[in-house]
Amino acid sequence: MRPSLYIPPARLQWQGQEPLASDYDDIYFSRGSGLEESRYVFLENNHLPQRWRGCDCFTIAETGFGTALNFLLTWQLWREQAESGQQLHFISVEGHPLTADDLSRATAAWPELQSLAEQLLAAYPKLVSGTHRIHFGDGVSLTLLFGEVSSALSTLQAKVDAWFLDGFDPAKNPAMWCEPLYQQMAKLTAPQGTFATFTAAGKVRRGLQSAGFEVQKVKGFGKKREMLRGRLPQALKSLSKAPWFELAKPEFKADSQRQAVVIGAGIAGAASAYQLSRRGWQVTVVDEHPAPAQGASGNPVGAFYPALSNGLSHYSRFYLSAFLYTVRCFSQWQAAGESFGLLGKGLLQLAYNDSLKKRQRGIIELLGDSAIAEAVSAQQATEYSGIVQQYGGLFFPQAGWLDPTKLCAFLLQQSGATHHYNTTIKSLNRSESGWRLASDQGELAADIVVMAAGDGLLNFAQNQPLPITIARGQISLLAASEQSKKLQCAVCHEGYLLPAVDNQHVIGASYAANDLDHQVRTRDREHNLARLQARISHFFALVKTPAPANERVGLRATTQDRLPMVGPLPDYHAYTTDYATLHHGRRPESYPTATHLHGLYILGGLSSRGMTSALLSAELLACQINGEPLPLEQTLVDALNPARFLVRDLKRGHFQ
Repeated sequence: MRPSLYIPPARLQWQGQEPLASDYDDIYFSRGSGLEESRYVFLENNHLPQRWRGCDCFTIAETGFGTALNFLLTWQLWREQAESGQQLHFISVEGHPLTADDLSRATAAWPELQSLAEQLLAAYPKLVSGTHRIHFGDGVSLTLLFGEVSSALSTLQAKVDAWFLDGFDPAKNPAMWCEPLYQQMAKLTAPQGTFATFTAAGKVRRGLQSAGFEVQKVKGFGKKREMLRGRLPQALKSLSKAPWFELAKPEFKADSQRQAVVIGAGIAGAASAYQLSRRGWQVTVVDEHPAPAQGASGNPVGAFYPALSNGLSHYSRFYLSAFLYTVRCFSQWQAAGESFGLLGKGLLQLAYNDSLKKRQRGIIELLGDSAIAEAVSAQQATEYSGIVQQYGGLFFPQAGWLDPTKLCAFLLQQSGATHHYNTTIKSLNRSESGWRLASDQGELAADIVVMAAGDGLLNFAQNQPLPITIARGQISLLAASEQSKKLQCAVCHEGYLLPAVDNQHVIGASYAANDLDHQVRTRDREHNLARLQARISHFFALVKTPAPANERVGLRATTQDRLPMVGPLPDYHAYTTDYATLHHGRRPESYPTATHLHGLYILGGLSSRGMTSALLSAELLACQINGEPLPLEQTLVDALNPARFLVRDLKRGHFQ
């Protein structure tokens, strides 16, 4: 059986509005007193809200999301008691998530939580394994880890201030209440971090004590005589399995005025400015062009969709996570009345040969019943697109197309960033107080610098060792006819075709690695048209051949593995010295922790997938900079690490 990302939902029995888990023969919350019990056990016995007062960021982790009761109660208390500017990260693991319909039915039992429950339901993720981050108002971020609890927590990077241990009864769910869980909890707990749980089972108490927690028995709720609570006196030192991928520690004081310079005002830079500003950073954006999104992000229309392979690769998992995160952000902004250039939904990927058909069958198996994609025949593809299609393929109902320049402008406006356009950074130099950026317009200073300059990344000496390739792409703009305007979804084949916007269709795009020519080429236009005619011949007959002026060239930064580079810049000299013997296969603990260029970060290599990947990449980067829980599994964070290619070469002995 092929591996699948789909997580089967919980099987429930209903007793009125109260669900019971069929697989565990146990209730999700106490009948008639669920709210009061959860408040007492988890909030009061973790000493909330007292413990988050004065904290810039407070992190809670929970085992068993269930009906979301604990999260909703915590969010309610946070709204009432937290101070402006504080951040709450609520992390919850669930191996058997409820469907959205079941969650809606369960939360209907608590009228006082309905407004919060409705916001949760509107953003509730698809049932696929992995990490799902959702942002709400009030500085609240929910991170749902769908998967087996011990395994899911082993992929998490966070420092947890308070734990809610809320799985089903240990006697009915012994697989969850186990030594690996307690050990993983201890590794993730901040100094003086606490826990609380409804159970007083001796096996649970002994397991937590063995992991290093101080454990107390205290009065239980209602008729329950006892429950457990406790704390971790000091953080445990854990040995890294990959010290070369250890991230830089935050280098700023929590109460300081934090200054960041972002180089680049395309989608990578705009997303970085937005995510940093949400955390209180004062951001300055610098770009050599006269306005935002003038480089590769300046196409009149762009598509966003999940780029997938037919297996559990880093590539598939990252782009699926990025796509789902992007869709959630777009949906929330639209619901709040924001307009940022989202033009339509629905994208069709054509399968025009046997190899693609096989690949797409694998993708459908990978996605299972998640409703992220649907396999369609040529007839169904015709119905979805509104234009006769000669091939079937995959249809992604939540994918779509947008105006990249409007999205970049929206993100920059939301960030409140100061901008310096028509400004070229000549050099970056580290000083005792931070970074100095020399430009043709003067000097800038910052605590941190994020390099998000797309094809301009290699203009900086610090990036020269990175294997970034610049690739040229040319799009063609076709005048729409009344018949071609019937196209109602984006279509990808060897290239892509987008519905009419301002009476023109965008088709693309050519690709030429290591080609920096900005001039429009007739042969590239002919290449785009020939692919369109071969794959969607009916549509090709409806439109006019573009004139040479109706073309646009962009340069994109790409990587060898087609994944972005997100994170701190490695100190090239230190890496080649400290890890010179990696090819000998010595134990990881024999190596020092990675050395970085302090305060210097990169978000680059987005290639042609920036509309899908930029927002989650920027969220990951901002969390790394601020020391917050990361929004991706550890393996994916490592797969995006800018040092990954250097480490690969060191392991192969290329630097002997």
